[in-house]
Amino acid sequence: MESDANTWAPSDGADGGDDLKGLLPDRYTPLSYLAGGGMSAIWRVRDRLLGGTVAMKVSLPGLAEDASLRRRFLDEARLTSQLNHPGVISVRDMGELSDGRLFFTMEEVQGRDLEALLAAYHAAPEGSGWTLRRLLSLFRRVCEAVAYAHSRGVLHRDLKPANLMVGGFGEVRVMDWGLARWVDEDDPEGGIDLGSRDGGGTQAGQVMGTPAYMPPEQARGQIHRLGPEADIYALGAVLYTLLSGRRPYPGGAMEALQALLAGPPTPLDRAVIPPALCDICELAMDRDPMVRHLDAEALAEDVAAWLDGEKRREDALALVTRADALVPEIQALRAEADQHRGEANAVLEPLKPYDPVEQKLPGWTLEDRAAARERAARLKELEYIQQLRGALTTEPELVEAHDRLADHYKARLMEAEQRRDGDAAAEFEVLTRTHDRGRHTAWLKGDGAVTLVTDPPGAVVELYEYVEKDRRLVEEPRGILGETPLYEVSLPRGSYLLLLKAPGRATVRYPVLIERASHWDGVPPDETSPYPIYLPSLDEFGQNDCYVPAGWFWSGGDPDAPDSWPLQRWWTASFVVQKHPVTNSDYLAFLNALVAEGRPEEAQLHAPREPGQQVADEQSNYNQNKEGYFYFSPDWRGRGSPNSPVTLISWWSAHSYASWAQATTGRDWRLLHDLEWEKAARGVDRRLMPWGDYLEPTWSCNARSTSLPQSWRPIHEYKTDIGPLNLTGTAGNVRTWCENPYLRTPPTPAHPIIVPTKHIPGDDTFMMVRGGAWNSNPRVCRLASRYANRPKVRMRPVGIRLCWDISQFGQLPSTAS
Repeated sequence: MESDANTWAPSDGADGGDDLKGLLPDRYTPLSYLAGGGMSAIWRVRDRLLGGTVAMKVSLPGLAEDASLRRRFLDEARLTSQLNHPGVISVRDMGELSDGRLFFTMEEVQGRDLEALLAAYHAAPEGSGWTLRRLLSLFRRVCEAVAYAHSRGVLHRDLKPANLMVGGFGEVRVMDWGLARWVDEDDPEGGIDLGSRDGGGTQAGQVMGTPAYMPPEQARGQIHRLGPEADIYALGAVLYTLLSGRRPYPGGAMEALQALLAGPPTPLDRAVIPPALCDICELAMDRDPMVRHLDAEALAEDVAAWLDGEKRREDALALVTRADALVPEIQALRAEADQHRGEANAVLEPLKPYDPVEQKLPGWTLEDRAAARERAARLKELEYIQQLRGALTTEPELVEAHDRLADHYKARLMEAEQRRDGDAAAEFEVLTRTHDRGRHTAWLKGDGAVTLVTDPPGAVVELYEYVEKDRRLVEEPRGILGETPLYEVSLPRGSYLLLLKAPGRATVRYPVLIERASHWDGVPPDETSPYPIYLPSLDEFGQNDCYVPAGWFWSGGDPDAPDSWPLQRWWTASFVVQKHPVTNSDYLAFLNALVAEGRPEEAQLHAPREPGQQVADEQSNYNQNKEGYFYFSPDWRGRGSPNSPVTLISWWSAHSYASWAQATTGRDWRLLHDLEWEKAARGVDRRLMPWGDYLEPTWSCNARSTSLPQSWRPIHEYKTDIGPLNLTGTAGNVRTWCENPYLRTPPTPAHPIIVPTKHIPGDDTFMMVRGGAWNSNPRVCRLASRYANRPKVRMRPVGIRLCWDISQFGQLPSTAS
């Protein structure tokens, strides 16, 4: 409830009631002086006939004999009495004091005028108890009251904040109708300002009204032109003050009058004030009366329309606030799910597959808790989306709701693209574009950039784009990208192969993935500069070797691949890997070298043989002559050839073969880390198979690639089983023993760098095995699939592939060994 201390209160605390004693009709008892102007004063009096207090307006002494002023005073009373509207103070009684002065009584409104209220609001909006919407609601009711007066043929002609009273319960009254006239009535007496209380009125004999709020035609004294449009202008000026906190024309009466005649006021600040309200105000204050609102009701309707929209906006924002409140809950649920998964992994990771169920139950319980928290988070996320959609149902163009939905769907789009789910990605891209209001335009366009530094510099970079043709990703030439070093060269979103060519250097295949608005910069973890890609000399490795340049790649992320890890990004140093698996011919050289060195028992230990056999025989393709040297022949089923991959060897045999190759060639040959194998097989673009995403059985050696009985085949037979780095035989034929032990779940290293280390397994340690196999369904030959065997196990689908480090990135500890 508003206080009435600032308006219609005794001046200086004095009670002027004694001045009216003996002058009032018997019906009234004077109580206190409230306010006054140049022509009249207002008193609080008690109405003994009707009971209660009323406000009495009394003409000042000395003016009682002025016929013109008496007529104006009576006109004000009579005009006001004709306006029966809640927004106009009602006249109760009128008459004459015993000294000849005129009076009329009206209802008393306790409160303060709009001028005082606006001053308090703009001085401290948060502490005023008022909002812009509440003030505009008051203003709308003022417009309705003026519209009613116009409908009764009455013009106010002095509308300003000081003449608008706001009651303690939010009621609003249009006050001071002293300058009011009937629309068609002439005003032969020129302009006399009756009682301006704000110091901004003109002097007697000049233009009547208050220059800061009057229209230009009134300021020019064109009284015959004054119609409802004059009051509409004044209402626009009141709105100007309400919005800006200042009068349209500041200063004293003459200064304001001169500024008004010179031109429009300072424009409203559209960066602070809603532009739609600025438009309403400027239309009402147009200097041409014919351009202004048709009537005060039209002005009220414009303000009401904005208020309705603002109310819808407030209701919609309340739904956005509810949605925002769900975000911490969703995050907390997902954090709990992550915690339970971590605890479950800590229980289950050390266990062997054959351990009793009783030991696994605590881990399973934790996994169930994690799943329950994740499910609850998804339901909360659905509620989040529903709240935001509800906000848009209420206010379709609410930017706050659109922005949050665009952010949400962008995140889902990124996840879908990372897992290569084309249907989901297409759906989420449409939803992101639907709700984006400009913040994601560049990201949605998708252009990125590549930075490439080589050692030595000056390599010519040929650009090829991977495009799908007949279900395969093929390399389409796109011209010369330039010479290294290259910095932030723009490229559209896509998967590319860069061929790096320099005199005296081997051609290097360097795949890159340009994701939406991304920069492939080649910067290692925790570094700031691109890592120079080493260009090997022509004779540094053989034609059957593949060079894998240092850099980032994606692993896992294929939910249909057996035991696939979640999608994760890793960095590897440069290494050289054998293009094909180790063949029987290669392995015979190893065994016979051991025999020649006088180590026949060791040779027999590493010779391929069926599980459970103690020595090699004709069933395992390996036989010995009289001197003890091994030779190869097809097994009793006619399977295998010298050029087929060697199989039926243990991890220890594969490891021993690598040590022999190292000693023989001087290269530091070793088994691959399984993530190195994945990068060499897949490249960097998350493809599911070496050739792309399509699972075509005839493109690799697997259980479905022929109608004939299948077995492992010579290494050159399936030329279609080849990846972006020219590695062959990764989706079929034989799998590969890896250097590192099996981990059930991926580590979360501080530095996602693959630095393999030597590992000596125990008999019960499960070692990693990667790749597709001749006896497997093609669906399980996906490159993200992971397998494991004990190191002593020999299997027909598992063989060897070696690598060596051509350069080493730093001296960092292993994070994924």
